[in-house]
Amino acid sequence: MKILQVIQFFSPNHGGSAVVPYELSKQLQSTNDVTLVTTDYKITDGFTKNLNNVDVKIFNSKMNLFGFLYSPSIKKYLKDNIANFDIIHMHNYRTYQNVIVYKYAKKYNIPYIVQAHGSVMPFYQKIFFKKLFDRVIGYKILRNASKVIAITQAEAEQYKIMGVNPYKIEIIPNGVDFSNLKSVANKGSFRKQLGIDDKTKIVLFVGRLHQIKGVDFLIRSYNLLQNDLKNNILIVVGPNYGYKMELLKLVKSLGLEKKILFIDYMENVSKAYTDADVLVCPSVYEIFGLVPLEGIVCNTPTIVTSNYGCLDILKKANYNYSVKYGDVTELKNQIKFMLDNVENLLPSIEICKEYILSNLSWNKIAHEMENVYENCIRNV
Repeated sequence: MKILQVIQFFSPNHGGSAVVPYELSKQLQSTNDVTLVTTDYKITDGFTKNLNNVDVKIFNSKMNLFGFLYSPSIKKYLKDNIANFDIIHMHNYRTYQNVIVYKYAKKYNIPYIVQAHGSVMPFYQKIFFKKLFDRVIGYKILRNASKVIAITQAEAEQYKIMGVNPYKIEIIPNGVDFSNLKSVANKGSFRKQLGIDDKTKIVLFVGRLHQIKGVDFLIRSYNLLQNDLKNNILIVVGPNYGYKMELLKLVKSLGLEKKILFIDYMENVSKAYTDADVLVCPSVYEIFGLVPLEGIVCNTPTIVTSNYGCLDILKKANYNYSVKYGDVTELKNQIKFMLDNVENLLPSIEICKEYILSNLSWNKIAHEMENVYENCIRNV
């Protein structure tokens, strides 16, 4: 198959919506002809190092309008080349790139699928802009797609609300890159690097510093923990998405400057997972979320909010350590429970880990996606 992957940005710092096309392309390149089109917006050169047989086309982003990356040079490429592809996979939803790709896909009758990565409903931020996009072009893009990909049942319901025919919805979860999670070999190296002794309990957050990630909720809960536990530190790992200054102000107001460490970037985050005593994923909302799965694969006791999409997967493996978003006392108590019961948690972590390893390898996910592609092509 000749496959076109479309994503408006291409860097691991952009989270799962960029990692997914990367991992899919990496798996599909061995048996298919894969091309990926993106923009130069905060692109990471090294991100494509393992995509030896993928033709990555990078177009200049001339304007960033509320995350809408305007890259007009993509038009000529699509006009000249889109008819050569058998299937198109659009990642994210409300993007300039998807609008232009949709135009040429319809013109040349090329089947396409849409994978919104949790962005299909017009809520949380930029609501007016999202609703305007939907009215002008978005509904057409969704409803004319050969298939749409939901990563959870909850997202499948969101597609239905947006008017997508239920028969066009396929539920395929995100995979986990197990090759980067070398927990045993890295044991102790993260603590040694930061000068943290074995007696100090590490509470860990990994993710973008964005309001939706709930780091402020975690910090407030962590502050309550100080009355119950000594010798602890909260480590926040992740790039700043415009919210770090607010978090630093909160840390200062609570007098936690010496108790919380911010790390902008880690090449191998499994080192942090492995040495952490508890991983907390406190998001306001996550349609899926890879971090909890990565943490569990590294044998780390993990807490998620009940708004996490991957909680469905954890529950299938009988792992249900979740809290209601915003309940600082409940989260504090859950963290304390995990820190006090590490040995008792290990069997349930191991069962969940085995479930993840068996069901969420990228090779398995890519094979499922390949079947969707073939079905779309047959039914043009």
